[in-house]
Amino acid sequence: MTKIIQIKWADAQTLDVGLVNIDELQNEVPVIATIVGYLVAENEKCYVLAEEMWGNSSVKYIHVIPKCSVKNVEFLEVKK
Repeated sequence: MTKIIQIKWADAQTLDVGLVNIDELQNEVPVIATIVGYLVAENEKCYVLAEEMWGNSSVKYIHVIPKCSVKNVEFLEVKK
């Protein structure tokens, strides 16, 4: 049975704001992101989540989240 998991992590971001003075960027911080998905793999360095599961062995929309950026992990219970 594949587990459903919610992960909050500090994510990188791209600031597409045109020409910016370097001094204006000194207080930038990572964005805290949240995802809910199927935990399809895990190792010492990352969680691998899929947004969709097709049958028993195929998945789509894969996210590889480094554990060093994870703020919170919660396993979710599915009521039947």
